[in-house]
Amino acid sequence: QIAGSDGLAPGIIQVITGTNDCDESGSGDNLADCEINDLDNDFDGVLTQDNLVTAADDATAMSQDNGAAILQAIVAINDCDESSTATGDNTALCGNEGDLDHEINDVDQSNTAEALDFSVIDQDNNVALSQDLLVENDCDGTDGNDAFCFSDGGGGDLNVNEISTGITQDNEAHLSTDAVSEQFNELVVAQNVAILNDCDETEDGLNSASCTNVDIINFVGPIDQLSINQAGDEALGATIAQSNDAQIVQELVVANDCDESGAGDNLVVCQNLATNFIDDIDGIRQTSSASVADDFVQNNLLVISQEIDATNNCDEFGDGNNGDSGSTQSCINEIANTIGPVDQGNSAAGT
Repeated sequence: QIAGSDGLAPGIIQVITGTNDCDESGSGDNLADCEINDLDNDFDGVLTQDNLVTAADDATAMSQDNGAAILQAIVAINDCDESSTATGDNTALCGNEGDLDHEINDVDQSNTAEALDFSVIDQDNNVALSQDLLVENDCDGTDGNDAFCFSDGGGGDLNVNEISTGITQDNEAHLSTDAVSEQFNELVVAQNVAILNDCDETEDGLNSASCTNVDIINFVGPIDQLSINQAGDEALGATIAQSNDAQIVQELVVANDCDESGAGDNLVVCQNLATNFIDDIDGIRQTSSASVADDFVQNNLLVISQEIDATNNCDEFGDGNNGDSGSTQSCINEIANTIGPVDQGNSAAGT
């Protein structure tokens, strides 16, 4: 079990915190360049948990449990303000880029048991994965703001929160007369991203800030939950309960807050490109199969929540114009929630 004593507390915790604080408060330049690159929590390879019991005697009670709880968190903050009331540049470049991501590769859990008459088999697979990313660029200016604030997930095959090659949970039981079997596969995935660019200008200068959040993606690869129980027609009195339960929550909050409150104009460029994505090829499969003479109960439960909150809040509060001066303000959101194929199947044969 890769978890706390209760099976839920994280057994593996990966945390990264990166901060740049580059303020300029006098009439000097500063010319800050604040970048946080290649913040990366990886769980490489394959996490494999197997339990195997064969040829158990009559009236055997056995319990097979696999538990894995993993928490990954990144906090990246750039605070690069310019606060002089005379000519002073700062000209902040605040970026979070490169391998700005969490990645968990294969998770494979398997239980196999063989038991004879009057036996009891309890098989559980539990996975809880949490990926949290908080990124903030706070680059204000009081005499003009030319800040370039960006968060770049990397694009291509890179995703900020990624469960890449999939999760597999298998239970297999072979029973005989008057046996009892309970099989349960449980998966909980939570992916949370909060990204903010706050690039205000409060005096007579222009707010020419460029604030972008691009390639911000939550990705969950294929999920396969399988329960197989073979008791046979001769197994009178055998009782089978099979449950597959998957709960996936993907949340993205991306915001650009680039206001101008003096006599200057607001000429900012604000862009958000964000996606919640569940594998569009193999998707999610939940399958229960039972061969039994008597009682069986089969449940497949899938709960998916995908939320994106994308905001560009770029106001002009003073005497200046909000866009004008030969250049228009640009605010763009391109967002998507995608769920691949979902396959739920139950099959049973009995008398």
